[in-house]
Amino acid sequence: MKHELAKCEGPCENPGHCKWCDGGLTSCNVCHGGEASLPKDCPGSVMSERAQDAVGNGQRNFIDDKWIGSMMRKTVTPQDVIDLLNEALALDPKVMAELVGHRVTCTGRLADHETIQVNTWKQHGEPEIDGYAVGILGILNGMFGVDADGWGCISAIVNDDKSIERFELLTHRM
Repeated sequence: MKHELAKCEGPCENPGHCKWCDGGLTSCNVCHGGEASLPKDCPGSVMSERAQDAVGNGQRNFIDDKWIGSMMRKTVTPQDVIDLLNEALALDPKVMAELVGHRVTCTGRLADHETIQVNTWKQHGEPEIDGYAVGILGILNGMFGVDADGWGCISAIVNDDKSIERFELLTHRM
């Protein structure tokens, strides 16, 4: 797909010095890439800030309808996870609420893990179900450990209607 390049809204107030008319800047209205972060072809949707950075530093490019290169990280911090969760929340809040609210039955062996957070079904509000339940935040928190009270540092701020307002880092738990 070709980029839909931004143009001067004209009439140009600064002929001969317009950042758009005179070819000084290039930006795509679709993928929001610009200058160094503009991939060869347009991916057809808004690129995340991380994707723009990867294009800009030469790690990745979009060519012939596919991504080329890697965005693998060598290290991941709790804040990196929070940023990605909030990015996903902005893109699809309903799915993120369903995903974070979903629990699956797990074994007592997983429930006894030192850092993965697991509740009983009763603690999760399902008193008729025996056993343990784990969700995605319990697993993600397990990556970074727990404080003295057994809690992790990644939290979802949930509204009364069960929608997620945001994800945040609980620095007092670190």
